[in-house]
Amino acid sequence: MRHKLVTLFLFSLLAWGALNAQPDTKGYKRVAEQYFNLEKYQDALQNYLLYQQNDPGDLEIRFRIGICYYETNKLQDALRYFSDLQQAQKFSNPQLNYYLGLCAQASFQFLDAIGYYKEYLRHIDNNNPQRAVVKDQIRRCAFGIRIQQAKSGIIVENMGAAINSAGDEFRPIPSPNLNSKLYFSSSREGNVGGLRDANGKESGIEGTYTSDMFTSSFSGGSWTKPEPLSFLLNSSRNDVLLDFNKNGLQLYYFQGLTRFSGDIYVDTFRTRPEERSLFSPAFQGPIHSWEGDGDIHFFQDTIVLFSSQRPGGYGGFDLYISIFSNGFWTEPQNLGPKINTSYEERTPFLALDGRTLYFSTNNPQRSLGGFDVIRIFFDDATESWLDPWNPGVPVNSAGDDLDFRLTRDGMKAYFSSNRKSGYGGSDLYAAFFRESQREQARMMSPIVFSQVRDFKLDFARRVGLVEDPAAHFSEDQIEKYFLEPLYYDENGEILTGRNMRTLSTIADLMVRFPQLELILTSHSDGADPNNVDLFFSAKRAEAAAEFLSRNGANIDHIRIKAVGKNYPKALLMLDGVPNTTGKQINRRIDIALLQTAGLPLRIRVKDPIVPEQMVSQSWDYYAKTIEGLSYKLQIADTPQMYSNDLLFRYPHGTIEKEKGTGNYLYTVGLYKTFKSASQLQQDLVRNGALDTRVIPYIDGIRIEESQLATWAKEYPDLENILQR
Repeated sequence: MRHKLVTLFLFSLLAWGALNAQPDTKGYKRVAEQYFNLEKYQDALQNYLLYQQNDPGDLEIRFRIGICYYETNKLQDALRYFSDLQQAQKFSNPQLNYYLGLCAQASFQFLDAIGYYKEYLRHIDNNNPQRAVVKDQIRRCAFGIRIQQAKSGIIVENMGAAINSAGDEFRPIPSPNLNSKLYFSSSREGNVGGLRDANGKESGIEGTYTSDMFTSSFSGGSWTKPEPLSFLLNSSRNDVLLDFNKNGLQLYYFQGLTRFSGDIYVDTFRTRPEERSLFSPAFQGPIHSWEGDGDIHFFQDTIVLFSSQRPGGYGGFDLYISIFSNGFWTEPQNLGPKINTSYEERTPFLALDGRTLYFSTNNPQRSLGGFDVIRIFFDDATESWLDPWNPGVPVNSAGDDLDFRLTRDGMKAYFSSNRKSGYGGSDLYAAFFRESQREQARMMSPIVFSQVRDFKLDFARRVGLVEDPAAHFSEDQIEKYFLEPLYYDENGEILTGRNMRTLSTIADLMVRFPQLELILTSHSDGADPNNVDLFFSAKRAEAAAEFLSRNGANIDHIRIKAVGKNYPKALLMLDGVPNTTGKQINRRIDIALLQTAGLPLRIRVKDPIVPEQMVSQSWDYYAKTIEGLSYKLQIADTPQMYSNDLLFRYPHGTIEKEKGTGNYLYTVGLYKTFKSASQLQQDLVRNGALDTRVIPYIDGIRIEESQLATWAKEYPDLENILQR
């Protein structure tokens, strides 16, 4: 009996202890409030839900539950709570409209979001600091409406739970050597430094996880579990991957007590103790994180771009560039007002061409929400940046979209985003393109935009130019134009909306500057039969010339040249298969404006960018041969299509439109000397072409007989024509 009493007493004692170990209703609320104030929304949510079970009528707590759902990326649950509170007459917190606006914006319901934001503004004081924040959100929604219908053709995917965690994943860097390998940084549970407070000291629940560097490989159709980099790199501090050098043998990384205060180091991946020092050497350069420098991107080993809050900028973070030259890094240069604004510009990435820059900005005139990825192109002719372009959804979202980087082949890109469809914090995303991005297809000369002016001046000195043709005009007086070739579709339609805008610009210039002359060189994709390919090419150029004439341009100042499929820039066949991308590139009319010397004009025509594996040698041969003096053989002068098979038996068949008569001038052959051209003429005569003429050209432009004596002083080979 005594044994039973003891057992009963012990059971009662345990039950009493267990009951008292559970927090009461107010305890759940108190713990939840602590987590909420520390922005630990997942932990706060769990305790709020437990509290709500005992007090479901607490509307303010229901509102906080909605906020927790929103902050943990459970958008539909957040909307359910917020919508219920809209119907509750006793709840009047103006913040509700603000969060409804955030939810609508995150769902790309921009008009609804604007309505909620405006309602919120009506209920807060004029001196409330939130007013400026919400007005910017309204501007972002308005921008989102403007670009919402744009079709980018880009597919974006979250990289999945294998890569992403409940923490932050950021700074994705594709391996310079392996297409299947990715490096990134992450603040997640299990990192070396554990939880740290804002000053980098070890902390409890109020801290956040330090960042470590990781790598993952794409294998068997999925990404492998991320592996942390060596213990020689990841430390108890915040370790952030920055970039690799060109050959991938050096790693640049940041290490600091916080993500914004530390040092930059260079590592060589050596693991044997005798081959390395105990600590990685510090980077000796112009970047100082303690002064607000960050988001570092190295280009071709000798160029670095970064963001900075240093004095003298336009406001917030600006983008800067520095170049390693003669053993020193140059003083960082601000990239200027076309890129930098009074808002923040972050995470620069320069494509292989050295002219195409990607970055992120939260400027509401350029962003549909938070930071958006922006692309901008540098025009060598005008030595200036063109207008920035926002690719829209799905690359950009209502969250912060940062760290955009193209892969080497230009077929995809990686970036980070804290959009509400993620796993928590910032996740890594992959963007897939339908075709290789042209800016990754080739390097240009000089290799970077900031060297263009000096490069051009040096070239001018070498070739003996004494002054810029527009040197008598100030920079503000010079008109700058960036034109594209006239691309046409498979049906041969030239007068598309895009082409007519280009042609209208040209017509306006030719009206205002009557001395201008234009050359239209028409190419084809080889889809038409041989007997009509050249003629159809000429007809497309004629359609463009007629449009210009109708809009005031002097038709006598327009030269038409049709070369058909003779000189493709891109291969028409690739590995024995028709090259669709190459055909698209070759279906075009090139434009060239002449007689610009002395005019306040800078005109650049964008060259088609061809992926390296598609480059055709035919175009290079043509471009080099027509430089300076060249010769062709004219075999017909006719108002109709020439049908003699001589046009196809001899190479380099071309059609030109004659001024005055409007006849078609058919030529074949392409030579650098009169002797070679004469030999072809003899062969043509033997094959029945009795009415042939050797025609000289300077830089691809036909020289009239009245000009021969003048040009013969520079090109003595022309004396052979004068003596005939």
